[in-house]
Amino acid sequence: MRCSSRLFSIALLLPILTSLACAQIQSLDPNYSVSLYASGLSLPTDMVFRPTFNDLLETEENGAIKRIDLQTGTVSVFATFPSDLSPYKGMYHFYGIGADSSGNVFAPASQNAPATSPILEFDSRGNPLTRLSFPGTAEGLALDSMNNLYVISQPIGGAPGGQLIYKYLPPYTSAPTLFASGFGDLQTIAFNAAGYVWRGRRRQRL
Repeated sequence: MRCSSRLFSIALLLPILTSLACAQIQSLDPNYSVSLYASGLSLPTDMVFRPTFNDLLETEENGAIKRIDLQTGTVSVFATFPSDLSPYKGMYHFYGIGADSSGNVFAPASQNAPATSPILEFDSRGNPLTRLSFPGTAEGLALDSMNNLYVISQPIGGAPGGQLIYKYLPPYTSAPTLFASGFGDLQTIAFNAAGYVWRGRRRQRL
């Protein structure tokens, strides 16, 4: 009886142990290992590293920006949508994110938004600062070493010519200028150490 009870307990545990084993992320490179660092995130869409603050900021589809402390792995709320955008929740969400050399953060409120989508600026602690108007639906952004801001745009009304990249100069009080055009399915842009901007899913250099 004692033996059958023990076997029954093991039988109950097997599906749980199997699912845990399947959930483990494994590295395909024998020189690198993978381990769980942080959890509790909700549908992350983009991420930026801030070396001065030793953290990662990631945007979520629920309208929040989360902060991950790289020393402890602690996850906290960095910023959320301003109250005046609350009527658009469910339409707006932060689709991209970038940070300048001071740690100030830029995030476009876009995707299924009205005709134009604002780019929200927060200070290094997550307090709202300015709001940049943008000629289209912003779908991602990046900043270079000079704090110039580059934003991906889907033209208003799906105008022909493909997606565009606009450029803002600090302090971002003037309208942006067109930097590049004619892209299809452009989702992300980033800068490497040499100052080249890379774009899209396959990281092609501009």
